[in-house]
Amino acid sequence: MARLTLPAWAQPGHPIVRYERRHWQASRGWRLASGLLWGGSLVFLLVPAACAIIFSLTSTFQSPAELVLGLGGLFTVGLAVISTLLGAFNGLSASILGATLIARERESQTWPFLRLTTLTTREIVLGKLVALFYTLGRPLLIILGLRALAVLSAVVTLVLAYFAAGLTLDQLPPLFGVLLSEATVGPLTVFWFGLLFALSALTSLAFWFLEPVWTVIYNGVVGLAASTLVRSSGAAIGLVFALHLGLALALYAPAQQLSLLAAVPLVQLPSAVSAVVPIGVVVAQIGISLALNVGIVVGGVWLSLRRAETLSD
Repeated sequence: MARLTLPAWAQPGHPIVRYERRHWQASRGWRLASGLLWGGSLVFLLVPAACAIIFSLTSTFQSPAELVLGLGGLFTVGLAVISTLLGAFNGLSASILGATLIARERESQTWPFLRLTTLTTREIVLGKLVALFYTLGRPLLIILGLRALAVLSAVVTLVLAYFAAGLTLDQLPPLFGVLLSEATVGPLTVFWFGLLFALSALTSLAFWFLEPVWTVIYNGVVGLAASTLVRSSGAAIGLVFALHLGLALALYAPAQQLSLLAAVPLVQLPSAVSAVVPIGVVVAQIGISLALNVGIVVGGVWLSLRRAETLSD
């Protein structure tokens, strides 16, 4: 039976991967940052909990269900906000670490020695990139854990609020708005509405969990590309921030604006068609962003490999 195995340069035991990971493990700054992250894991839970308790002490709730929704809702939002901030900092770390992958070797004049080994340029470049992902994988676990806990907290809050309110199944439809409580809405419409809502929720959750992973990949590749264009780590770090700004202003913003302008004529169509235009615009915006992201990642890896073939010390 065939087994799916990673390429040699993507395995933890590859010489370049071990070399790059040992470099960061020996760095005092990175050890301090990693220690603070893991040491502060409990704080990431205590801060939303403390905010929820303080909020409950300063609020007047009319029923146990309101108390549950207030405490659980604020705790859930706090977890989501903290995980978002950690995701942003992890993405920033990916950009900075990626910007030093090749430039650091050229700055210390060790790049020619790497090229003299039996490893190909492709193995060196991709091995360094994979080592970055291994290095940032541990903080990524904390981010994903906080997001999973936020989802669990939201579900538990809704269940507890349901029991605290003493509701029955017959009283649930009005909670979803006037649309579902109207007599003109049939069971089939309710079914399709519920199915669409469930699919939308699952898709949103999937994107929410994949977003920090993709951010590390995207920022790491952009950093790697910047690292092959200059000779020093400082210049590469400055260049990677300029690249992010340039991509946002010269690529992402114009593409999003053009998609909005293309949807303007559709508003003049009959109401049956124009009603779905906002949904189409949102889907188009997401699709364009994803396509640009994938294109930049592929282009960044290709540029890095081509540049690494011709680099000197």
